[in-house]
Amino acid sequence: MTVNLSALGGAGAQFFDANGDPLSGGKLYSYAAGTTTPQTTYTTAAGDTAHTNPIVLNSAGRVPNGEIWITAGLNYKFVLESSAGVLIATYDNITGINGTGIATNASAVTYDPAGLSAVATTVQAKLREYVSVMDFGAVGDGVTNDTAAFQSAANIGGNIYVPNGTYKIVGQVVFGSNTTLNVAGGTVFTMDCSGENGRGFYFRKAINSGVVGNFIINASATSVSATDGARNSCIQFGNDSNDPAPTITQFCFARGSIEINISGALNVKGVYFAGWVEDTAIDGVSVTGTTNYAITCHWSSDTWPNLPTKTWHANNLTIRNCKIYQKTGFNKPGRGFTITSAGRAVIENCFSDTTTLGYNFFLGDYGYTYAQNVSQTNAFHYSLENSFLTGAGGLSVDCISSGVNGSPVWNGFDYNATVQIDNLDMNANSHSTGLVFAVTGIKKGLFSNINLYSDNVAQTREFLYFQVCGEIQVRNSNFKHHRYMRCRTTDYVLVDGCSISKPAPTPDATSYALTIEGVDFTNITNCVIKDARLGVWSLDNYDKNIRVTNCSFEQIGAAAIQVSYCSQLIISNNVFKDVGTTTTSTNIYGIQFDNSVTGFSITGNLFSTNEYRYLIFLSATTANGVITGNAFLDLNLAATTPAAVFKNASATNILIDTGTNVVGSGITLVYP
Repeated sequence: MTVNLSALGGAGAQFFDANGDPLSGGKLYSYAAGTTTPQTTYTTAAGDTAHTNPIVLNSAGRVPNGEIWITAGLNYKFVLESSAGVLIATYDNITGINGTGIATNASAVTYDPAGLSAVATTVQAKLREYVSVMDFGAVGDGVTNDTAAFQSAANIGGNIYVPNGTYKIVGQVVFGSNTTLNVAGGTVFTMDCSGENGRGFYFRKAINSGVVGNFIINASATSVSATDGARNSCIQFGNDSNDPAPTITQFCFARGSIEINISGALNVKGVYFAGWVEDTAIDGVSVTGTTNYAITCHWSSDTWPNLPTKTWHANNLTIRNCKIYQKTGFNKPGRGFTITSAGRAVIENCFSDTTTLGYNFFLGDYGYTYAQNVSQTNAFHYSLENSFLTGAGGLSVDCISSGVNGSPVWNGFDYNATVQIDNLDMNANSHSTGLVFAVTGIKKGLFSNINLYSDNVAQTREFLYFQVCGEIQVRNSNFKHHRYMRCRTTDYVLVDGCSISKPAPTPDATSYALTIEGVDFTNITNCVIKDARLGVWSLDNYDKNIRVTNCSFEQIGAAAIQVSYCSQLIISNNVFKDVGTTTTSTNIYGIQFDNSVTGFSITGNLFSTNEYRYLIFLSATTANGVITGNAFLDLNLAATTPAAVFKNASATNILIDTGTNVVGSGITLVYP
């Protein structure tokens, strides 16, 4: 009996499911053409050993012995099902190669897709839906340079399949539009990202293109294009700053489980969003090793041509489920997530452990990076949600442009720059001496559900620092740190539902909870503030309006609330308890007014179990205030005169309502 190699699945063929994954355990039935009558296939050219019917595919979606031989002169119908018996496709009128049946080539063989209303096509057209890098000479042995093969496949575009293997990529592979690199699980790329064109997988001027799969990139470089490796990366989207004719890169992606390991002494970026990238997302990327920009949106030159109708800033970037960290055998990255001058950027469910900055949202001077061709309608917006930060690198939001390298002088407030951070855990134990969480020059900042912890007493800077902003809201957050939150030169600050304390409950001479400098309106409400020298401290910067309501102050070593130079002040419905650590006459205050507090109301507060010398201290320049409806239950009896309120004789127009204030035994309401 004469047999021929089957035109379908004949030798070394691989079958896939609807998602493009190998059809492990799939079933291939063989029938006489146009019927349901079983027809035998054979394992070898001898035609003496029959296949089982159905043929059960192996884990790679292949015929176990690698070949299907069919009887010469007969036409076959093949039916492909999943391991669970779900129909994948029907192939009818299949003949052997060099056979004499009705159909003799793939362009004439019918491919009948499974499912209702499916459009019939040919085997040839179906096979061409995926192009393999192996079709262009890729070897995947880890030794052969496969760059040219990948580039040839990229030039064709469409769906490009990368079988499991180890592929050597040198320099870059440039992808155009409508191209997806589908990488088989377990694949490894060794990337040499050296020189002026070391961008790895480079999606340049591409639309609807990207890379998908579960794979590893091991990258290094022997030389880089600049000190920051401006043109050296593992995955890059967008135009370079020196591109003479930039166009948009849009709707691109990198997703799956992509592990990027960078070694060597030279800086290579992990994932790089360059100029004029929009609506692009990465999901499931991890980066470790020698990189100062692990995942970054950044451009680094002032040589871009002006684009009169389109800004070249990145816009609508999404980064999800990504991790920047150190693993065994690799260095810790410098900067983790760096987003500069993006119109909108969202980071979700991410982790950052770095040496310099974990999360860096930037809109302004950054070497040769700065915002240009922007307008007040750009509305820059950065968002960080459900993420974690640890290591020596903190979080920075900087939206001030001071004019370096020819950039315009402006601030993000005028350009509607906003930042929203929700549900962020920050372990700052190994943080350096710089700011842990710093925000400058935004119009609006919404920060909620932040948990920040550090017991590192070597830290000398604020754990939370705002300056030159429009509106700042901090809600429902917990801060355990020996330093303090600082708000400067801002229009409006709301701190609501927060807990601010030290890890070790011992007030000292240097710790502060919350300081205010030059804020137009401050509202502190529903907070627990404890274990500090000063609770709320308004410095000599003429804060205009301050409200402290419904708060609890505990274990305060100097003053729970200390205010200078304020014209409108409300302190109401607070609890001051277990405050102070001394039983001597040391100057410890519940509320202390220093210079020029000229309009205030202190009402409905409870002072209980205190070691104060004075519960309320009014300086000589205090004026125009009322103290009513408070309960002064106890006081440090070792004080020279146990007075609930010390009113300097020069304080003017002060109403202290003796009828509504409740005073404990042995306490004088007013002194002198």
